[in-house]
Amino acid sequence: MKKTIKITQEVLNANQLFQDKGFGLGIKEFTDSNFPSRFNGVENVGSYYQTRTDLHEQDGFWDVEKLPLGENQKYGTIQRKGTENLYHYPLIDLTEQEIEAINLQKAYAPIQAEFDMYQKRKADGIDAYLLQSAKLRLAKLSGQITEAGHSAIEELLRPVRDEVVNGQWINAKAKLEAIGSENVGIDFYTELHTELTTYINENY
Repeated sequence: MKKTIKITQEVLNANQLFQDKGFGLGIKEFTDSNFPSRFNGVENVGSYYQTRTDLHEQDGFWDVEKLPLGENQKYGTIQRKGTENLYHYPLIDLTEQEIEAINLQKAYAPIQAEFDMYQKRKADGIDAYLLQSAKLRLAKLSGQITEAGHSAIEELLRPVRDEVVNGQWINAKAKLEAIGSENVGIDFYTELHTELTTYINENY
């Protein structure tokens, strides 16, 4: 159920519940979840005011009409529909300028979506690179690889790093495969290759 009432100063003065809830003057919509439990002193007569449908229309709680939008239309501000005991959202034709703006937005949407994906892949690439760098540094500090070995691996992987931190994961994978596992170690290579492959499969 959705009902709407125009809250005038008279209505507000007569209903402490509306005052307690901080309602202001103007048209307000109510649904089942927030319909007033009492109104104009009527409450709990057989049940709460919400069920007193015999009183709603005469008290000013009217139905709301919201017709589907046609092409190049928008909703106006809710208002009474003529002299009927009914509120509605009038349908307003868009101006030529509004139509043009919407068409431009639609045309730009795929570009924006692709841009957002590049931004995400770039941010993810920086995080991935920093994580692998941290692993390599810990391997050096724990003696798993030497200082010279650490520097050599970092230098070998520079092309991979440059691609992935720019969000170019597919290129990064191709660079890694060109380097091969011989000089960076099979375990590290496999881990890095798997990470790149998984990310590509999930995000491209």
